[in-house]
Amino acid sequence: MKKQFSLFLLSTGIILGSVSMTGCNSQEVNAQELVKEVEVNQEVNQLDVFGKVEAATIRELAVDFPATIETIDLKAGDLVEKGTQLMTLDYESYKNEMIKKEQEIQLLKVEREAAYNSLDPQSVTINQKNSELKTKQNQLSNGTDPELIKIEEQIKILDQQISIAEKDYEVSKSLIEVGGISDKELKDKEMSLAELKNNKYQAENALKQLTTSKQLEVDSLKGSIDSLQLTVSNTSTEKASKVETLDIKIQTAETELKEMKAKLTKAYLKDKAIVLDQKEGVVYEILVTEGTRLKGGEPIMRLIDPSKLTALVDVPEAFINKIKVGEKADLYLAASPDDAISAKVSRIAQAAKVVNGENMISVELEVTENQAVLKQGYEVNAIIYY
Repeated sequence: MKKQFSLFLLSTGIILGSVSMTGCNSQEVNAQELVKEVEVNQEVNQLDVFGKVEAATIRELAVDFPATIETIDLKAGDLVEKGTQLMTLDYESYKNEMIKKEQEIQLLKVEREAAYNSLDPQSVTINQKNSELKTKQNQLSNGTDPELIKIEEQIKILDQQISIAEKDYEVSKSLIEVGGISDKELKDKEMSLAELKNNKYQAENALKQLTTSKQLEVDSLKGSIDSLQLTVSNTSTEKASKVETLDIKIQTAETELKEMKAKLTKAYLKDKAIVLDQKEGVVYEILVTEGTRLKGGEPIMRLIDPSKLTALVDVPEAFINKIKVGEKADLYLAASPDDAISAKVSRIAQAAKVVNGENMISVELEVTENQAVLKQGYEVNAIIYY
């Protein structure tokens, strides 16, 4: 195929077969002789377009914590396999920050224990009730109360059973008209459906009653705490408040430490190295240099999956209505212009763009065979058949 970079050709090929006749003269045809006539008139509509091979998706790798790039072990365009080392990092300072956070938590716990031990019996009771109150309030507001969840799950199951029973009942009503089932069988199905609906009604009432009961427990706890606080001194109240404050600080610090550790659990992070964690990839772009200091969250490189490449071609606006998603296409590469690669239209953009003064629509062609010969950025000629 001759490569065309600026010409878009809408072509129609017409193939005419030959007509052959055996054993006849211009005057008459012998009935015993075979007369065969073949005529082929086949139209093939095609659109010749030009474009490039593009990655279906570009994956971005990022480091979520402060670090310094020590080495970069590849270049843009390299094809790498799973487990290949891409870069190495120095993040000793980040590890030290985690150690400091662990020490902070330990000190807070020691301080909390000392503060708790200095409380008088009534203040201890207040502290315990406050802790219980927070738990109950959180469960109600977040929908995490185990007893309420159990009833909610029962209602979901009953909803599914009712839906199935209603469909079965409707089918049975149509069957009874043609004698497919007996009146007794239909009545049984009706009673079964009614029983399921009644069970759901009872479960919903139980849920409302239990929710109300638990809210009353919360209100009762609040009242109990208020009454106890009237009997303790200001000093005891301050000590109890200190314990509560330390509890909050410990919880906050533990959450922060958990988040810090989670940032080191990325599949592509192995000790100090960044490695490829997918089957294979092509390095599309390296965004850092050796010695770059990362604050956390910055992307370090972009990768493409070589098994998920597509051809992106530009189709003139005048011809876009002639093609549809799913229609066949052939691709031709500059490296092998005579070898067709089978493809199909997988996406048609819903907005036009201007290319060299002409309105164009981007059309994505998905390769259906011989994907391995495609490379990111290759130029392609394509024929779309419609």
